[in-house]
Amino acid sequence: MIPLAAVLFLLAPPDPCRAAGAAGWTAVRHGPEEISYLREGRTMLVALRNTGGRTTHVDVIWRELGFSGTARVFDLTANRDEGAVEGGFARKLAPGACHAYRLTLPK
Repeated sequence: MIPLAAVLFLLAPPDPCRAAGAAGWTAVRHGPEEISYLREGRTMLVALRNTGGRTTHVDVIWRELGFSGTARVFDLTANRDEGAVEGGFARKLAPGACHAYRLTLPK
């Protein structure tokens, strides 16, 4: 039986830009670049933040998130399917910006 919390997570996931930092989220920091993520089964919500005062590139590397291979990436902020992505990706963020993604992980 699938736990109710898992069903709710998949049907109506929390807004990663607002929820990042709450209980259950894991954060990886590289200076002003912050990657927060929450995993439920094969689905991972990822929030990228630029806490600095300059535009920066945030590198999202699958190994740092605890998996490898190819993941299906959906850009929640732009409401756009980015397709299958191997190994990770990079995103340019303005100062104070947050960008959110949903990843479907390999089996």
